Amino acid sequence: MIILNCSNISKSYGIINILQDISFNVQENDKIGLVGVNGAGKSTLFKVMTGEITPDSGEIYKAKDLKIGYMAQNCIIDSPKNIWDELLEVFSPLIEMEMKIKNLEKQIQTETDTKRLDVLVREHGDLCEKFREKNGYGYTSHIRAVLIGLGFQDDQFSLPIQNLSGGQKTRVAFRQKLMFLLKKNI
Repeated sequence: MIILNCSNISKSYGIINILQDISFNVQENDKIGLVGVNGAGKSTLFKVMTGEITPDSGEIYKAKDLKIGYMAQNCIIDSPKNIWDELLEVFSPLIEMEMKIKNLEKQIQTETDTKRLDVLVREHGDLCEKFREKNGYGYTSHIRAVLIGLGFQDDQFSLPIQNLSGGQKTRVAFRQKLMFLLKKNI
């Protein structure tokens, strides 16, 4: 099944043609690499595929749930946050859901009206099920595994990103982009 199809994509800046009549398709489970000399248009093609820029001509078809990410060559995070908090941002919808669950639990403990209590208990159950389906109980373990996989030790998770080397910042930015693309529809 085709998940991405680019047909006759062209993009120019002034009189300089960057992309001209580029056509290709990607099948589900394909593994792809994009290689070329500097200035060949690799970044421009990715920007077109992600919708960051519009092609001058051609068409792009993307499967309904397809996510395409692009990390610029010079993408280095320079955030005042620490490493853990920066990656935690990817899961902000789950964190909000978790806070809502805790708020419902407090309301359930103090509710005296049985009809209202039934509504709260049902809402709590539905929200807990949704939270579970989206791996809400495992996202912190996922972040920890990612950071260890990047070569960071537990005691480095709280390091401010501003204090990291350029290579470390790039690794954090790359992993943040991948986590965003791979997370279930949070």
